Amino acid sequence: VSVATLTSAAQVKPVQPNDAERFRVQLLDSFARGDRTAVAAMVRYRLIVDAGGLTVPVTSPASLLQMWDVVFPPEVRCMIEQSAIPRQGQPAPKYAISVDSTGAFFGDGRVRVDRGADGLKITRLVLPRGYGSGLAGKPKKVLFRWGKGETTYRGRLSADNVDVYLVQ
Repeated sequence: VSVATLTSAAQVKPVQPNDAERFRVQLLDSFARGDRTAVAAMVRYRLIVDAGGLTVPVTSPASLLQMWDVVFPPEVRCMIEQSAIPRQGQPAPKYAISVDSTGAFFGDGRVRVDRGADGLKITRLVLPRGYGSGLAGKPKKVLFRWGKGETTYRGRLSADNVDVYLVQ
């Protein structure tokens, strides 16, 4: 007779504030390096993204990389960066990290990380209110001379060095 051992949430070590802060710093380092694969490894799949009432399931690292700009726009990355554990004698962070026994919330509760057997992972994300309304400005219609070829546009890029073009 063999006995199988199951790991339940109660058996996993409770999350401590320093665990949440280490995860946040590692995530920010990955963002800063532009290492999308490292960020994708910090997500538990199926990630649920709430985009203003529309639920977007992210089922794999490959799908996260395809939807990168939707899942991690500059506003979300800024919320994570501006999140911190409140410390006595220091100014209050813009977004206090809230820690419970199973995980933590960053960015005013919009980013949830949960602990599992594989450590802390992002499990839920709620995009900022009005997300997408100002991102990258309005689409610009791309016109090609004689219906084909190349064209050049000059000017400043909008937020996060991204611009949107509508090619017809």
